[in-house]
Amino acid sequence: MSNLTPTTQKVTLVSPFTRQNDEYDLPANQSEHQLICPHTNKPFRALILTVQSKTAKRAKNGGRDFDVRGRTVEGPERRLTFNHGRDEDFELRPKDIVAFLYEGDKLLYVQNLTTRRAWGISSWGF
Repeated sequence: MSNLTPTTQKVTLVSPFTRQNDEYDLPANQSEHQLICPHTNKPFRALILTVQSKTAKRAKNGGRDFDVRGRTVEGPERRLTFNHGRDEDFELRPKDIVAFLYEGDKLLYVQNLTTRRAWGISSWGF
């Protein structure tokens, strides 16, 4: 019996620079991807996880602090913590597929691929 798992998958991601949606062919067995925005030719990184849990609370300095735990395609759990400068929560449910889009180490967007919603992040942290 042959292996029917695709080697690549088509994923629509929002450009962290132009906010336009573009389709990428990504290796199905990787969670981290180095990409180039087709509109600006600027590099960015996408980390794709399956959400296990998300907590959000109002930050002391304003905005909201988020703690997201998820699994990579390779198996290990990852934990991401960041501050969203606005006091706005966003929907990330267990089993949702989510892309975290970075320029260097700076988180720019969180995109829920399951619900097709994206949120610009105005500040970040580990």
